[in-house]
Amino acid sequence: MRRYFAALEAGTPLAPFFDLDGPRQLVVKIGTEAGEFDVGRAAVAAVLAEVSRELQHNRLKSRRLCVQVSGDTAWFADEVWWAGTARGAPFAGCTRWSGVLRRRNAQWRFVLMHVSEPVE
Repeated sequence: MRRYFAALEAGTPLAPFFDLDGPRQLVVKIGTEAGEFDVGRAAVAAVLAEVSRELQHNRLKSRRLCVQVSGDTAWFADEVWWAGTARGAPFAGCTRWSGVLRRRNAQWRFVLMHVSEPVE
């Protein structure tokens, strides 16, 4: 997670963190915006490229990272303070992250990531 957050802050490609070229068929990324429910390798790769283009000056602070590992599968949950700019407009707020990773070739890659904002 920390390497993913660092990549998001640095503006480096995010696709290498996802299992987009492995034997697994289902890869899902759910984001905070309406309609951000992307399923499949091509859809997730496209949204990751868009995130890298449109979200800039990112700063993330993990507050409650919980990780469980069992064999080649891991799952996580975290509360993250996230600030930056989206399409040139500043944003900041608390987000919730959860997901599932699979280990392949000694690398952990996301097969499911969900980011949400608290409902008030």
